[in-house]
Amino acid sequence: GNVFIGNEAGNTSSYQTASNKLVVANSDTETPLIEGDFSAKTLKVNGSIEASSITTSGVGDRFIEITIAGVYGDGEVQFDLDAALGSNNEWYHITPIHISEWDGNNDYFFLQFSSNSNSRNYGDINIMKQSSYSAPQIQNSNGIYSYSSSNQHSIKVQCSGRSSTIKLLLRVTSDWS
Repeated sequence: GNVFIGNEAGNTSSYQTASNKLVVANSDTETPLIEGDFSAKTLKVNGSIEASSITTSGVGDRFIEITIAGVYGDGEVQFDLDAALGSNNEWYHITPIHISEWDGNNDYFFLQFSSNSNSRNYGDINIMKQSSYSAPQIQNSNGIYSYSSSNQHSIKVQCSGRSSTIKLLLRVTSDWS
C-alpha cells in the first residue's frame, strides 16, 4: 500500500497506479516535499534538511567538537579520546577541520596531539599560535589513526609556550555500527 500525507498528496497520475510509495505534500504536485519507495528502501527530500544531529551507522564520518586545555609545564598528558567522542569503537581516524574557539591567548603557544605508541597507531595534529597570527592555526592536518582491541583510546597532549584552551571541530571516521 501507499502512504500519502497532506491535502491532495499523491493525487497525480504517476502515484495513482504505483504501490509501496510514500508522499508528503500539500498539493497534487509531481515533486512533493518528501517521496519514498518502501520496496526500494529509498527516501528523497525535494528541498533542504536541517538537523541538530545526525547519527550514522556503519563506516562513516561524524563531526564532533571537543575542548582541549593545554597546560604549559604539565609535560605529556593523556587525553581520554573515548570520553571526548562519546564512543568506544575499535578504531578512529581523526582529522582536524577548524578551530572554532580559543581562550584569546595572544602569546605563543603550541599544542601537539599525537597517537599513543602502538604499531597500529600513527599521526599527530599540531596547533600553533604565534604573536603575529590573528588566531591559532592547524599546522599539521594529516590526522591521527587510533586502534585498540580493547576499545580504550587516548592520545598524548603536550603544550609549549603559554597554557591555552581550544575548541576543535574534528571529522571522525569509524565503524559506528
